[in-house]
Amino acid sequence: MKFRIYKFFLVIFLLFPLITQGGLIDDINKQIEEQEVKRAELERQAAEYQQVIEQKKGEIKSLSNQIAIFNARINKLQVEINITKDDIDQTEMEIISLEYGIVQADKDILEQKDNLGTVIQAIAEFDQTSQMEMILFSDDFSDFFNQLTYLDNLQNGVKEKVESLRALKQLLSKDKESKEEKKEHLQGLKEQLDSQKWSLASQRSSKEILLNQTRGEEGKYQQMLANIEAQKKSLLGDINRLRQQKADELARLEELQEKPPSGFWASLSWYYRQDDSRWTDTTIGISDSQLGDYGCAISSVAMIFTYHGETITPKQLAKESIYYSSLIIWPDRWGSLRKVLGTYRTAVDWFRIDRELGAGYPVIVRVQADGYSGAHYVVVHHKTDDGRYVVHDPLFGANIYLSSSRAFIGELYDTSTSINQMIVYH
Repeated sequence: MKFRIYKFFLVIFLLFPLITQGGLIDDINKQIEEQEVKRAELERQAAEYQQVIEQKKGEIKSLSNQIAIFNARINKLQVEINITKDDIDQTEMEIISLEYGIVQADKDILEQKDNLGTVIQAIAEFDQTSQMEMILFSDDFSDFFNQLTYLDNLQNGVKEKVESLRALKQLLSKDKESKEEKKEHLQGLKEQLDSQKWSLASQRSSKEILLNQTRGEEGKYQQMLANIEAQKKSLLGDINRLRQQKADELARLEELQEKPPSGFWASLSWYYRQDDSRWTDTTIGISDSQLGDYGCAISSVAMIFTYHGETITPKQLAKESIYYSSLIIWPDRWGSLRKVLGTYRTAVDWFRIDRELGAGYPVIVRVQADGYSGAHYVVVHHKTDDGRYVVHDPLFGANIYLSSSRAFIGELYDTSTSINQMIVYH
């Protein structure tokens, strides 16, 4: 009987939760805490560089100020790259921690299942012994009642362990979900790092181009700024402000617009919005003009290039040297593409547009707000059977009628519209 009691002691011991090795987890948590302290300092540095940028923007525009802005942007981007690298390291450590926890949880579940099996078997053996047999084989009544108490404790322990096992399985499931979320977050951080590295290289290149083109002469820099200001008048730069002011009117107008049949839709793989959150605040060349306000021309060019296989985003194109001191420019050549028609503003040849569309060449057209110097650019890609043109509009949406784009512009500026320019690439 004492042997049986010792066996019960052993089973009770096995019922206690396993004490996992926490050294690795502790080390990871310590590293994460250190990363968070480091991140706070880097964020402080980035904020300081941003203050310099804002201060210089508020001062008189000069070559020296522009160089100072470039330097501050370069330093800020380098700090942001370091922050992203630290975020990647921290996320990778969190994934390792979760993976370790998942392995340990799997192990604990298996061992607790084995322990429960041992306990249940012991209880079953105990139940096969009658109370009379237990009394006869016990040294005394105290020994008998002790065994009954052990049995009761074991049964209660089984209930607790079943609940513990259920909770452990739920925790394991949550950890696995969290691991997948962390992996997705990690992928996003890596893409963000690539974008930041590209921006850093772009800022450094822009600074060098500025120094080379101006040769340090203030007069040449002011000429570049004057060219940009002149081009701004050719674009409807206040269009986003008007969209906010007339949001209700636009919403009602949008409800009235027909959607082209799906057979005349173009792929969204080459559609770019100028106000996409990934680049809406990106400045064009050395100007302060942002894609979200003045990026319809660049976004339209990026769509054409991407359609033809020369993939480039508006953000990338805005930092190319050809747009360094220009908001509107139609490159004569780009990769395998060449411009075959464009530049001058005049009445468009709709028969030529039809031929280009029929041959598979989308056409950039300029939607003029009559009575204003500014206009908006869109990409025409199909003509429906009833003679209506379908466009990718960088501001009002993909696969809408050209008449809808014109209606939106007309509503915003309370005027009629006309089409007075076309640009074609082959």
